[in-house]
Amino acid sequence: MSNVHEFAIPLSQQSVIEFGVTLVAAVTVSTAALYYFRRVRLERPPVGTFNGRDIAILLGLIVALPFLYAVMPGWLLTCFLVVTFSAALSIGYRPVFGARRVWLGIGVLLGANIWESHTMMGSVVGWQVWWIELDILVLFAAVAVANLYVQGGMRLQHVAWFGLALAIYDVLSSLVINVTAKLVEEFIGGPLDPTFGMRFNVNNYGIGIGDLLFYALFVIASYKAYGRVAARVALTVMVVFGAAVPSFFPLIVTLIDFRNDILIPSQLFFAPAAFVGYRYERQIESRLGGPRATAFGLLAGAALMVIADRREQLRGRGEATPIDGLALGVAQAAALAPGVSRNGVTLAAARWRRFSREQANLLSRTIALPIIVGATGLKGVRLAKRGTTPELRRTLALGIGASFASTLASQRLIGLVERDRALWPYAAYRAAFAGMVLAKLHRETRS
Repeated sequence: MSNVHEFAIPLSQQSVIEFGVTLVAAVTVSTAALYYFRRVRLERPPVGTFNGRDIAILLGLIVALPFLYAVMPGWLLTCFLVVTFSAALSIGYRPVFGARRVWLGIGVLLGANIWESHTMMGSVVGWQVWWIELDILVLFAAVAVANLYVQGGMRLQHVAWFGLALAIYDVLSSLVINVTAKLVEEFIGGPLDPTFGMRFNVNNYGIGIGDLLFYALFVIASYKAYGRVAARVALTVMVVFGAAVPSFFPLIVTLIDFRNDILIPSQLFFAPAAFVGYRYERQIESRLGGPRATAFGLLAGAALMVIADRREQLRGRGEATPIDGLALGVAQAAALAPGVSRNGVTLAAARWRRFSREQANLLSRTIALPIIVGATGLKGVRLAKRGTTPELRRTLALGIGASFASTLASQRLIGLVERDRALWPYAAYRAAFAGMVLAKLHRETRS
């Protein structure tokens, strides 16, 4: 569950930071869990396979845990968390590293976090070290437990119904009896706090291990049931409804209710979306990425560019901050959606942050370099593993040479584009192309 937003900085900036932290946590845990699922087979405890009764028992434990946390003395709670993390990590990673190395690693991770919680929390560096080490611990534990459940027989049907029940509990515990917010405030900075997060200035931003576990369960159960396309659909649902909507929903809440102490339950949005994804997985698979979805992506990108370009041009070279970097990174991630241009969406993000048009163009081109280098390296590794023929190597060399020559030839054109050019022409041609696609689809439907 996303942590409560404090108001030392504007709520919009806090929402962006919360989204960045949640996105990194959710995507990292889910993709790592999927990687583990595809490559490691767990030695399951002799307890049979998971079924509906086991899900009910699991939900009962989750409901009871916050109340146990509230009444347990600190030393007993720490002992309970030590046993819980040790069990998850030992079961999950003995097949990978062997028993001796796993127990050594468990001792180091748990011992370091307990020591940091008692000695390093009085400084900014201490908080950051504590968060980084805790994030590693939470990541490994969530990946192990998610695979234990799914490899133990938990199906997508179980995950979907479990998520709906968890959403109801989240709403009750967060918005009705308000126990979750009190626990977050009380245990932040304590030993083995089961949260993935980071500290920016004086504020902490994070997401609980329970939410991350459910995200990972949904992704790998979708993959187990329907394959890679289903896993991509699940990841998309997770990014939108598990990270973006809960992070930015407080902006809507403040327009209706001026209270600043409202904790937004992540599962309020993600669990219903996950259930819909489970029930209509095949229909979503057949439609996602088609020409209609691409056309709507083009229209959405065009609208964002026009809206963002109406902002004032107040910032220039050298004025980018970490918050700007996070906003541009989130924008680049949004380009995974069909029809959304990476350059267009980052231009819109930079202009929304009130950078000049010239500087927005420069930022958009510059931040593309790591993406291009990373994609090139990945393709190179895959080609090296598959092997290449002399004909394919000649074709690749010609393509690289042509790309290099065209880049040099376009330097003057890039200079013209960056001279305070408005974004509406780019938006117009995207909208026009989307209109052509939709018109063609409409004609085909009528015929």
